[in-house]
Amino acid sequence: MTDSTLPPTVDANQVTRESVERFVDYFRRRIGEISSIESPSRQLYDKLLYMSVLDALSKSVFPRRRSRDRLVSFVKQFSKWEDSQRVSLPHLVRLLKKAPDPAFERLRLFAVDSFTQWQVHNGMLTPISADPDIEDIKRLWPGGQEYKFPLEDISLESLQHSNLFYTLRNSLVHELRPLGHGMDFDRQSTPYYHRLSQVGDTLNDVLLSIELVYPSQFLNALCTQCLDAFQLYFSSNSLDPYDYYTFGTYWIEELNE
Repeated sequence: MTDSTLPPTVDANQVTRESVERFVDYFRRRIGEISSIESPSRQLYDKLLYMSVLDALSKSVFPRRRSRDRLVSFVKQFSKWEDSQRVSLPHLVRLLKKAPDPAFERLRLFAVDSFTQWQVHNGMLTPISADPDIEDIKRLWPGGQEYKFPLEDISLESLQHSNLFYTLRNSLVHELRPLGHGMDFDRQSTPYYHRLSQVGDTLNDVLLSIELVYPSQFLNALCTQCLDAFQLYFSSNSLDPYDYYTFGTYWIEELNE
């Protein structure tokens, strides 16, 4: 016989699942609202807010890591972005031109030759899936610690899309501006390069640059993928995402603990 005056048994796992669902629903609604923004600067605001969503989610998974490691690791492990570890070939070519050390000659010749064969030079969009895998570049990268940073603090890993992604995040969050001069074409759902040119005096196109773009649709899909994986991970592991945030009246976290 049970005492009817006693409170019913609380299923801790059920409470956690409900907490995860409430947390995830909050961000699903925010993602939906972001995609409906109407403004002449819509793409700028879209990208800034999508980055904020990813930042917030990553804090729950890696609460003790620094912001770069936290965001890069989160996107790598929770998204379906297969090209995130590729090396941006235009960035690699530029780096090796600014670092004329003969030790990089074999890699430089390979990079320049590969880049000149891209159809982007003929005006076609080139997806970042055309970029080389990092392992292919490592085989040509000279050995020795002295070659890890051919230019100041720029390493091979700096040119991976996962790290370029974080660099874009910083520009959006801290300076409210995108990087480069690329154009975000609304129908594109994956990152790409495009040719930027102008008409010269002889009516021929003059190449200005090859621009990298992470379109808004891509960031929207990335947020949704990460949120789906986030929900599965936290529910499966009986983790409550609210445990990794501090709530309260005071703006200084320690005062609310």
